[in-house]
Amino acid sequence: MESFKPEGHQRRKATCEGWEIGITSYKLKDRYYCKIDNIDPGATIARGQGASAEEAEQEALRKAHTRLALTRRIQSTREVLTTMQATVERLSTELAELERVNQLAGQSDPELPSVPRPE
Repeated sequence: MESFKPEGHQRRKATCEGWEIGITSYKLKDRYYCKIDNIDPGATIARGQGASAEEAEQEALRKAHTRLALTRRIQSTREVLTTMQATVERLSTELAELERVNQLAGQSDPELPSVPRPE
């Protein structure tokens, strides 16, 4: 069985889409490989390979950029939806209170028309 040893192993830190990432690259036989992780806990975000170290890194960085940008958009959307949900709940409570006051006013003064409630 033939065994291969990685050559030119390099590791550095960088930032991508606001996250600190680790970039690991090396050559194995006649191909270059690159792995991008999130440093802590070190989960792999993207991998790339190519005929040169630059090609492998560019492929991995392109994938990492896409994935992390999507993660950022998902987080932002979730925050907006949470805010909207709280606003809808607050408005619903205010509307219920206005409906209650309207019903009470209609019961106490027969001259005031009551607003019909939608079914």
